Amino acid sequence: MLISGNNQQRFFEDYYKTFAGKQDIPDFKLTDYKNVSGKQILVIGVGTGRDISYLTKNNMVYGVDVSAAGLKIAIGKGIKVKVVDVDRNKLPYRSKTFDIIVCKDLFEHLVNPYSLLQEIKRVIKKRGYLVVNV
Repeated sequence: MLISGNNQQRFFEDYYKTFAGKQDIPDFKLTDYKNVSGKQILVIGVGTGRDISYLTKNNMVYGVDVSAAGLKIAIGKGIKVKVVDVDRNKLPYRSKTFDIIVCKDLFEHLVNPYSLLQEIKRVIKKRGYLVVNV
């Protein structure tokens, strides 16, 4: 589904409001693939943080999303968040900052996924991991 502009913002605001107060049930666990501790982790399209909130215990977790409503929920889970439309804007982080970047179910919604890949390459550390689900 490709939704753009203000319609995209409204769609995600309404979508994430449905998660308020609901139990987190992750779709996947990053720890199933690698022992994760003491890392700087960026989640692009973090939403409410439901898939990665368990990582905040042993890591610094950052998240970006287009929806302020979703991010309000993520903040309560200890995720440091910023509102960013990754289809239009650069990631607001320094180069070579993150050990792990998670981008789950997002690329198929972007008009220009290549520009996001360039940004990911910029902010991920040399031996960092990129976890992508499409």
